[in-house]
Formats: sequence, structure tokens, C-alpha cells
Amino acid sequence: LLLIIRTQKVAFKVELKLVIHNFGNSEIEIPLTDRTEKAIAVSGNVQEKEDHGNFYLKLDGYASVVYLLKN
Repeated sequence: LLLIIRTQKVAFKVELKLVIHNFGNSEIEIPLTDRTEKAIAVSGNVQEKEDHGNFYLKLDGYASVVYLLKN
């Protein structure tokens, strides 16, 4: 089971975040279509890879990552 949540925080500027959780015990690989600025929180083993301009995210079982998205 994979849960992807996009959150928005409003203060003086808008910050968009992408939260990805792998609730399963198996490794998963998914395409990363949002433009990310940086990972701001990681739990477990999370790897990014690029293949011919396409970005992919590999998460071990029960891993999570929170990205700050580019505006």
C-alpha cells in the first residue's frame, strides 16, 4: 500500500510538500513527476534515480519521505 499526500502551508508564502509513505514491507519504485526542491524528512532507505530525464523514487519497506516542491 502506498500513500501519497500533497500538503500546503500558508504563512507569508506558500510551501507545497509531497509526502510519500510505503506502508508495505516490500521495496517499491515509482515515477516522481512533481518537481522537487529537496527532501526535508526521510525515514528508512529512500533513493532517487534518473533515467533519460525521468526521475524515479525507490523506497524500502515502511520507508517515508517528505519533499519540498518547487513553486
